[in-house]
Amino acid sequence: MNILLVIALLLLFVKGQTAVYNRFWNKNLNVNIGFSDRLVEEREDFQVVESVENGKKLPLPSLSVKFSTSPSLLVSGLVKDDNANTSDRFYYSDIVPAMGNRLVTRKIKCHAEKRGVYGIDSIFLSSDNLLLNSNMHEVRDNSAEIMVYPRHLNRHGFELPFNTLMGDIVTRFNLIEDPFEFRGLREYFPQDAMNRINWKASARAENYVVNQFNQTVSKSVLVAVNFSQASARFEDGLMEESLRLAVSFAEELLRRGFSLGVVSNAKSYFTDEETAVEYGNGFRHLQAIHEATASIAAEKPVDYFLQSEACRAAFDDSEFLILISFNQDDKLIECFEERLQRGLAGYWVVPTNYNVAYRLPESLKSVSGEWRVNEGQ
Repeated sequence: MNILLVIALLLLFVKGQTAVYNRFWNKNLNVNIGFSDRLVEEREDFQVVESVENGKKLPLPSLSVKFSTSPSLLVSGLVKDDNANTSDRFYYSDIVPAMGNRLVTRKIKCHAEKRGVYGIDSIFLSSDNLLLNSNMHEVRDNSAEIMVYPRHLNRHGFELPFNTLMGDIVTRFNLIEDPFEFRGLREYFPQDAMNRINWKASARAENYVVNQFNQTVSKSVLVAVNFSQASARFEDGLMEESLRLAVSFAEELLRRGFSLGVVSNAKSYFTDEETAVEYGNGFRHLQAIHEATASIAAEKPVDYFLQSEACRAAFDDSEFLILISFNQDDKLIECFEERLQRGLAGYWVVPTNYNVAYRLPESLKSVSGEWRVNEGQ
C-alpha cells in the first residue's frame, strides 16, 4: 500500500511540475541581446552583451539562448567556442542557469571583420523542466544593431597620397595658418598635438578642446566617391577601399580644421537615397560621416555618377573636390577637365587592382594619383 502511495505521489509530482513549467517557464523572463557599442571601426573588437533576468521564483537551470548574425561580424577564429558554427550566418548557443529572481549577464568577445550594418533581430529560447522530461521553446523579437564604418588606412601607406594632396591644396589656396589670429575652439582629435589643447577652456567644457587659428582663405573640401563599375565585373574590393580612402581623407582634413562634405552615388542600407553629408567640421561631424559610410549598401544598384544630382553638383559648386573613382570613363574625364578649366581645384584618386588599371590622360597626371589595392589584406 505504501509503495502504491509513493508511486502515486511521484506521478502526481511529475505531472504537476510538468504542468507548472509548461505554463510558467517564460513568465517574467526577460532576455535581451545587445552590443557594447553602436558604432565601431572595421576590424575593431567589441562585445555582444547577453542579459537574462528570471523575475520569478521558478528556476530554469538549463535555459538555452540562441541567436544568429552575419559571419562578417563575429569571426569564428576570434570566438573560439564549441557551440559556435559558421555558414551564411553565424549561430551562437548558450546555456544559462536562470535561477529564481536572478539576473545573469554575459559578454561575448567579437570582431568587426567587414564594414556594414548588422543586427540581431530574434532570439530562440528553450528550457527543460526539473526532471528533463519536457522541453519548452519560443522565438522572441530582439532589437540590436551595430554599424561598422570603414577603417582608417595605415598611416605609413596613406602618408604619401595624403601629403601630395595637402601640398596641392596648400599650393592652390595658400592655406597658411596665422598663429596670431585666433578663430575659436573645436573638439579635440586623438591626432592633435598636446600643445594645441586649450586647458582652461577644456576644464570649463569638461572635455578636451583645441585652439583654431584663421587661414588666409576659407577652406572647404568635398569628397566624392563613385561606385559606378568600370566593367561588367563587380569590384567589391575597390568599392570598399574607396570608402576607406574617403574616411581617411575626412579624418585627416577635419583634424586640420577643414569644412568637409561627402557625397556618393552609393545608396543607403536604410533607404534608396544616395549618400550625402553636408559640409561641417568637428568630431560629431566625423561621426556623421562614419555612420553614412557604414550604412552604404554596396550591393544596391547605383545610378551613373554624373546623373546623380548631388554628385553632379560636386563638379559645379565645390571649392576643392577630391574625386575617388576607379571608373575612368571618357565622360567623367571630360567633366573633370572642364572643372579644372573653369578654375576650380580638384584631385582624382584612382583605386586600382589587377583588373582595373590607372589610365587617366597625361593632362590629369599632376592632379591625380593611383592607390593600389592589395585585395585580401
